[in-house]
Amino acid sequence: MDLQLDLRNIYFQNMTSIKNLKQRMTEWSFAEDQTLLTLPIDEEKRNFVRRDVPRVIFSEVYPTPFQNKPVLVCTR
Repeated sequence: MDLQLDLRNIYFQNMTSIKNLKQRMTEWSFAEDQTLLTLPIDEEKRNFVRRDVPRVIFSEVYPTPFQNKPVLVCTR
């Protein structure tokens, strides 16, 4: 298979994946059971970086928008 054809296949696969992405939070569905509430969740609610929080599964976060447009750079 030549490189151009391979790249074209990768492009179309990615475009199909992109079309299936959720665009709004209203498109997401969440489990209705309360299992998540039984897990050990971090009690700290303030926004700051925390590491190695003992005996918790996850911490809630309240993200803030970027001040500038993000730029992605990739090198090989």
